[in-house]
Amino acid sequence: MLACCGVSLLHIGAGAVASLALGYLWYSPFMFGGCCKESSACQTESKCSNSTAMVLEFLNSSVATWALLTVLALLDPENLNQGLYFGYLIALATTIPYAISEHIWKGKSISKTLVDVGHAVAWTSMIIALRMFI
Repeated sequence: MLACCGVSLLHIGAGAVASLALGYLWYSPFMFGGCCKESSACQTESKCSNSTAMVLEFLNSSVATWALLTVLALLDPENLNQGLYFGYLIALATTIPYAISEHIWKGKSISKTLVDVGHAVAWTSMIIALRMFI
């Protein structure tokens, strides 16, 4: 099987596609998209076309998935609980402080910040489960 630094390309691709699907659902009006409407950060126009933005987000998701899976491969968790523990430590050290800084320095609403933090935790859980079960 093709691999990149010890991580299967199948896992990277599946994680990137799943990440896009999770983001689409998470920020849709069916879940937490209503919180986004009140935030000025969500009302700015993208400088990319939709297709360019999707390609860039796929590449971004691929790199993030590869990084998380590489760290997990180095830590070699023995079970799902241990994998989730390591993954949440990584999220706690990276994504969550970034989201809180967005709230502090850019004036993002607390509800939008909590939605973003929730998305980071859900994404981390999904990628770890993908590694443990596929």
